[in-house]
Amino acid sequence: MRLISQIGEWFDHRLQLAAPIREAMEHPVPRNTASWWYVFGSAALTIFVLQIVTGILLAMVYVPSGAEAWSSLQALNHDVTLGWFVRALHGWGSNFMVAVVLIHMVQVFLFGAYKFPRELTWIIGVFLLLMTLGMAFTGQVLRFDQDAYWGLGIGASIAEHLAAEGASVVVNYATSKTGADAVVEKIASKGGKAIAVQGDVSKPADIAKLFAETKKAYGKLDILVNNAGVYEFLPLEAITPEHFHKQFDLNVLGLLLTTQEAVKLIGPDGGSVINVSSIVGPMPVPTAAVYSAKYW
Repeated sequence: MRLISQIGEWFDHRLQLAAPIREAMEHPVPRNTASWWYVFGSAALTIFVLQIVTGILLAMVYVPSGAEAWSSLQALNHDVTLGWFVRALHGWGSNFMVAVVLIHMVQVFLFGAYKFPRELTWIIGVFLLLMTLGMAFTGQVLRFDQDAYWGLGIGASIAEHLAAEGASVVVNYATSKTGADAVVEKIASKGGKAIAVQGDVSKPADIAKLFAETKKAYGKLDILVNNAGVYEFLPLEAITPEHFHKQFDLNVLGLLLTTQEAVKLIGPDGGSVINVSSIVGPMPVPTAAVYSAKYW
């Protein structure tokens, strides 16, 4: 214990942190502050520490490239012991981080805790909120999957352009409800019409639901844009039946089934079916054998 005390004194003589920490810990606070409204700041800090720890662990496996990112995450999910658990902690931690920081900022505003002498604390808090939202977005894009595709704005731009031309738009999403809702809100803010419908277009039941919602909202269909897709880049020797079917079920079969359902809603005046392709088709990369095969 004496050695620990001496080490602590050595650091304190140089950093001078003991006094302000002790003062903060011993500072009296009103009894009525002992409520659930005051836990969100410390909760955000706890989640932030969790994100740092899990992020460092994920960085040991994750490969930051368009060709290998998705594959490295699949290895993390299936080949690394408890890798799926660490990734789930990090993913859900991101969602909770955004929610808790937003609640904390609202609580501080409603309770007037941003006033003198805490104006600078409030300004720093607003900056940290923006940083939190930015990190949540960049974390989504790093996965290089369908949600990242929406997050980058490619699919969103298609929907927004059609709405700007006067079309009523149905935005389909598999898991990224936040991204789809943001596109709908942006279209509505400019006077357009749009709805978001969840559905995995590799599943017939979800496809039927998607077009049922479309018919309910607009009555018919004039334009179908097939741009959903998934890609998992692996070397040829690592390809498995699951790897093959996951990509072909969505990229090929999903396109076929979606188009079949769309034809039923297209009116007598005809319509358009637009299939969005990829540069990987005419210019395949070595680890995209299955993904490139759908183009030939």
